[in-house]
Amino acid sequence: MTRMSDSRSRPPATPGRNPWQSQDRPQLARVVQAARSAVAIAGAVLLCMLIATLVGCVIPPSLRIDGETNSPPVITSVSGDRSPFAEPGPVTLEAGTTTSNLVLALLDTDDRDDLHVRLFVDYNAPSKLAARVACEVPHNDSNPQAARMATCNLSGLCLPSDIGMQRNLMIYVFDRPPLDFGTDPVAGPGLSSYRFFFLRCQPPTTTP
Repeated sequence: MTRMSDSRSRPPATPGRNPWQSQDRPQLARVVQAARSAVAIAGAVLLCMLIATLVGCVIPPSLRIDGETNSPPVITSVSGDRSPFAEPGPVTLEAGTTTSNLVLALLDTDDRDDLHVRLFVDYNAPSKLAARVACEVPHNDSNPQAARMATCNLSGLCLPSDIGMQRNLMIYVFDRPPLDFGTDPVAGPGLSSYRFFFLRCQPPTTTP
């Protein structure tokens, strides 16, 4: 009989070749994989070290409160002799010496600063005019206080030319002596803040 072609009748593969190929390739793959794993591990370690180094170099901001920090003084309230002024007014004041005083409540956390109050009328129109009223609030060496009161005499605030007119009143407080004369009296060293009111001046009260 003629022997039919059958894959099972093929001669076996040469011993020693296939086992060598089947073992050598996995070993080579394992070597490559091991090398890659080592590189990956080394990379991860290096990355961790880099992150730790960067984090260690970050300097957080200081949370300490410095008692010597400089802050601007503020006007917490403005009132006449009897009642507080509501912003922006208008507030009505008399011309002359019969007008009421102005009472200011001030706050400055730098409690050893002397404070300087200035009242300007129409400061920016048409030019930067000098203050019409000035009053000083010295600090108390024996008992420094952040909150202080100032009483300012307003006899020079309203002029005869202001009667019947509406003016702009700006009340400034400075923590350094301002430039009372010059091109810009508000400019100068130190810090300041202000309150704004519309101002109406009326004739002085006359005694019958």
